[in-house]
This record gives sequence, structure tokens and C-alpha cells, in this order.
Amino acid sequence: MTIMTFEQHILRIVARTEPEVPASFYNGTLFYRCAESQSRRIFSNLMQDQAGRVQISMVGEEYAVDFVAEKPQQISTSEDFDYVYYSC
Repeated sequence: MTIMTFEQHILRIVARTEPEVPASFYNGTLFYRCAESQSRRIFSNLMQDQAGRVQISMVGEEYAVDFVAEKPQQISTSEDFDYVYYSC
């Protein structure tokens, strides 16, 4: 059994959604060139797979998709006060 990398997993989603659209990764960003309607289908499937942690933009004539990490819950304290702030 082989372990699929994140990039392989994402490229497989793109290929299943729009088989004729070539896609590749560069520095952690997914790039592909296609019609807007095809991009909408790809983006929708990526959003579902990644629980909404996806951002898309245009770079020239290509779509660039970045995957955003889930923010960890942060606890900040203040030395001026006797209480702790908890962010949700």
C-alpha cells in the first residue's frame, strides 16, 4: 500500500473533476489553465475536500489555488490584567 502525498491527492481530485485540464504544483500552489466553468467545478470539489481552507486567484491566464492551514486556537494573556483572553 502506498501513501498518497497531499499534492497527489489534490491532483487526483482535479483529474477526476476535469480530466482534460492539466494541473501542477509549484512551491505549494496548485496551477491550472481552463475555462471559468471548469475552474468553478474544480474549486468547488477542492473546497469540499479541504473543508473550505482553499483560496483561488488568477495569475496571468492561470488559476492559482493555495491551501490554507487551519488556525490553531490561540490563548493570549495580558500582563496588565489578572485575567486571560480566550479566542474561539
